Amino acid sequence: MMWRGIELQGTNSTLKTNNISINVATEIADAQYGVLVQNGANYIVWKDVIFKNNFIGMQVNGPTFQTRFVTETKFTCNADLLPMYPGQSPQVCSRSYAGMELNNVFNGINIGDATNMTPQVTFEYLNIGILSRFSNPSIF
Repeated sequence: MMWRGIELQGTNSTLKTNNISINVATEIADAQYGVLVQNGANYIVWKDVIFKNNFIGMQVNGPTFQTRFVTETKFTCNADLLPMYPGQSPQVCSRSYAGMELNNVFNGINIGDATNMTPQVTFEYLNIGILSRFSNPSIF
């Protein structure tokens, strides 16, 4: 059964992923929202992170107060999504809707790395890679 995901709410919430010292990827899978960021929460998603078979891999709602980064990350869907959990809303389709959804993020999200032009963030087998509404992401 699907789960809701990781939710960051407000400027006192922080999520940092990195994988410098071990050779195992961080995987966030089978969630309605792999990571849901709201109200200026802090996040750095970096180094071998895989969002797999989530309805939306990462959703960011509202402004950020510093530049945030998503690099060396993969968003993919290689199977039908799991059944919904009780009371889940909105209803989801059978495949991942979007890798990233950005809503009103107008000051500071970097997707990829301007200093390294090899593929930094990949999107595979999704309906939409990046859905951006009233947002201004920097995509490299």
